[in-house]
Amino acid sequence: MTEVPPFGLPLLLATPLTPLCLALLALFARGRWAGLLHTLGPASALAVAAGLAHAVIDTGAPVRHALGGWRAPLGIELVADGVAAVMLLLTGIVAALAAWYAWLAASPDERRQARLFWPLFYLLWAGLNALFVAADLFNLYVTMELVTLAAVMLVAQAGKREALAAAMRYLLVALLGSLLYLAGVALLYGASGTLDLALAREHASTGPAAWAALALMLAGLAAKTALFPFHVWLPAAHGSAAAPVSAVLSALVIKAWFYLLVRLWLGPFAALELHTVGLLLGCAGTAAIVWGSLQAARQDRLKPLIAYSTVAQIGYLFLFFPLFSQTPSLAWSGTFYLALTHGLAKAAFFLAAGNVLLALGTDRIDALARLAGRLKMSLLAMGLAGVSLMGLPPAGGFVGKWLLLEAGWRHGAWLWIVVLAGGGLLSALYVIKVLGAALARAPEDAEARAPHPVPWPLEWLALVPATLAFLLGVAAALPLNLLDIGVALAQAAAPRTDTSSGAWLLTAILLSSFFPGLAVFFLTEAQSRLRIALNLAGAVAKVVLVLVLLDGVMAGNAYEARIAFLPGLDLSLRADPLSLQFVTLSAGLWLATTIYAIGYLKRYEDRSRFFGFFSLSVTASTGIALSGNLVTFLYFYEFLTIATYPLVVHSGTPQALAAGRRYLVYTLIGGVAVLLGTLGLHVLDANLEFSAANSLEPLHARAPGALALIFALLMGGMGVKAALVPLHGWLPSAMVAPAPVSALLHAVAVVKAGVFGIIRVLYDVFGLGFSQAYAGTAALAAVAAFTIVYGSVRALFQREIKKRLAYSTVSQLSYIALGACLASPIATIGALVHIVHQGLMKITLFFCAGNLAEARGVHTVDEMRGMGRAMPWTMAAFTVGAFGMIGLPPVAGFVSKWYLAGGALDAGQGWVIWIFVASTVLNAAYFLPMLYAAWFLEPAPARGPARKPLTMWMLLPPVATALASIGAGVFAGLALSPLGWAEVIAERDYYGISPEP
Repeated sequence: MTEVPPFGLPLLLATPLTPLCLALLALFARGRWAGLLHTLGPASALAVAAGLAHAVIDTGAPVRHALGGWRAPLGIELVADGVAAVMLLLTGIVAALAAWYAWLAASPDERRQARLFWPLFYLLWAGLNALFVAADLFNLYVTMELVTLAAVMLVAQAGKREALAAAMRYLLVALLGSLLYLAGVALLYGASGTLDLALAREHASTGPAAWAALALMLAGLAAKTALFPFHVWLPAAHGSAAAPVSAVLSALVIKAWFYLLVRLWLGPFAALELHTVGLLLGCAGTAAIVWGSLQAARQDRLKPLIAYSTVAQIGYLFLFFPLFSQTPSLAWSGTFYLALTHGLAKAAFFLAAGNVLLALGTDRIDALARLAGRLKMSLLAMGLAGVSLMGLPPAGGFVGKWLLLEAGWRHGAWLWIVVLAGGGLLSALYVIKVLGAALARAPEDAEARAPHPVPWPLEWLALVPATLAFLLGVAAALPLNLLDIGVALAQAAAPRTDTSSGAWLLTAILLSSFFPGLAVFFLTEAQSRLRIALNLAGAVAKVVLVLVLLDGVMAGNAYEARIAFLPGLDLSLRADPLSLQFVTLSAGLWLATTIYAIGYLKRYEDRSRFFGFFSLSVTASTGIALSGNLVTFLYFYEFLTIATYPLVVHSGTPQALAAGRRYLVYTLIGGVAVLLGTLGLHVLDANLEFSAANSLEPLHARAPGALALIFALLMGGMGVKAALVPLHGWLPSAMVAPAPVSALLHAVAVVKAGVFGIIRVLYDVFGLGFSQAYAGTAALAAVAAFTIVYGSVRALFQREIKKRLAYSTVSQLSYIALGACLASPIATIGALVHIVHQGLMKITLFFCAGNLAEARGVHTVDEMRGMGRAMPWTMAAFTVGAFGMIGLPPVAGFVSKWYLAGGALDAGQGWVIWIFVASTVLNAAYFLPMLYAAWFLEPAPARGPARKPLTMWMLLPPVATALASIGAGVFAGLALSPLGWAEVIAERDYYGISPEP
């Protein structure tokens, strides 16, 4: 037996006793002593829980103690295994944060009047801790009643009529549940002769008494857990209680009853045939997910929305029961990891809602716009918590859903896969509703109705659990190993880090935009100089670090950073020639766009928010470029969706919010497709590392149908961001965003992530040789060819400049996808070099479109008359970009098309030439009239007030990128030109030859 550390047993006893002592002291503490008690007391209880978790990890076995030295069945035993330690630690974190919040948020008068609040709060905490370490059915009932009565009275403490009514309803349901549980305990005791959970399992009966006990206890705990359709009491109780009480109820109390149900399922009822019961519980969980999500989306107040969200999120936990029988390891780890991250996210959401209520005097969702840039940390907390609830990477909720999805796939339980994947999209309905309202433009009378100030510690208290929930998406190994202790079911990843000597450089490149972005979030609008300095410093640092990396790779050095994630999966960053090409493009154009945005946004509001998310978007693009495997790519691919949404809706107008919703609908569905495709490859034991040596030909021979489905999922998911028809609908509508955002979306971040992912999957996952012969590649080529022509035709009929450029992007991106599908050496080079060339030319065009709009109010093609004489530098740069898109020398676009056309002939696909010819003619048809009007027609009469002249911030970037577009064409033969580097990629990684067109 593993020796328990000397501090393990005292900590086990102190776990329930510490908050119990705090409850007794709270009856008498007044004034300064009360402040000291409610500050240090929660910290001590949290420290005890953390110490006990450390003891469990240190020994690798449960910590046990028989009270009075009498073991079961004569005595009472306390046990803290891995899952109990996790739940105790979660309870300590959430309860401590809620306690500090309650004390700081209360006025002196409220503190004097709330004398019963603190004893009840600490009794609730003590009851939860006792429940998690109890191993006796009757003692579990005692703790259940303690928790129930304390929780009900805390709800009633709000004092309002609706709170009292909600508390009474909660009391009736909870007492009924407790009575049903107690009746089940009596039946089990009569059948097994013991109340100890472990002994009851050994003496488990399969007779009618056991089934009756199961029915009674299941019904009672389902009611207390608010499982659909027993949920009717929860929204009113959680919605009307004070914010810290709601946080504890949602994050902890509900989890306690589920925890107890799982203990019974694996203990006294383990001998029963529970397959059908598990399916019924899974169906009830599914109904909870659907009903709770839809009801949450219908709410017009924040706290009821979060309460209904709890109803939905409970449903995910009950998928444990149908999945456990076939995949116990994955179901166990996934469910309790989801419970952990959900608890933290829900605590953050309710505490942030409390801050909103303090600031605005209401929690109406449509009032969030009145915050007008205030409560940044609270809104950030709601955003992080919402991402975790949706189950998106890199938040912790993703880890739990991945494990449950893997359990479903390995079990062939497609219904639960659909539920898990679709449930995340349903969660997005209410999360987006809240975030959209918070990002909406402030009403005209926002200053007259300015929010009340909220003490900054309250904002931090909301942000802490949201941050923890988010970080658990990366630091998953240690919690998963802890969950395994004493259960012997899970097979978590070892908490290790395995890196090469160059890991610091990859990490520095990634974080060079991340940390400036975080810092900028918390700057005021008046701190413009510091904001500019941080943005420029981060952008310049990234460029310098990328150049150092480029030099090292050329010298033959290997750079890799790797951290354990899940069993058989690592998160890894790696530098190879292809990743270097993309990260260099990202770093260079981020610097140019940062300079441009500084000038463009001078007259805009919420610049700190803009530049914060702008930096995070570049961080996501950098992570995509440096991803060493498909799982890491998925993490940053979804992170990019999250980070770019606030940029799309930055103006806060109804049009921008509608475009943002459309953007998220497309990209979130695409992300789910990539997730399922990646998971499918993992389940089928495919190598997810990016390597030119990969080939899925053996998998195709073994499971052709599954591989076809996976190919469709991956290409469809990445085709959304790559704007393949018919998945392109989000792109034109997103043009309501400011010009720097449009430039970022079209040249650096979102769309490039899509085509880069297509190349990675075709060449480095499926394998170049297999992709060349695979029928799916031919189908993808046909879609790309159609998209090229379709995008060009649609662009021809657009009168708005930015929409014409958007449809041009739809067309130009598919040049890259089509070249990759042709998979001949020359076509591959053409596709790779067009990633860079299209980025340079397209960012130039969007910079110029922004200049036209800001300086002259020009938004449509018809308004471009005479702009060549009015804005010669801007229109000269625009002309270069347009010529490049048409494919005229000496601009870089000519080089791309030359290689793509040569590659088509090299691949024996002559029909592709006609696609390129048709697109070139159409490109000329929609670009040349714009140039003719700008240079050769008289300007239209001025309309509206005169605009301010352009600053150098806005003039230098388009001129510089236009010159770079010419330079990439003129100096294409140089070794370090984009073309030269594309040849290096083809030669070193894929073909082993140096092809010529």
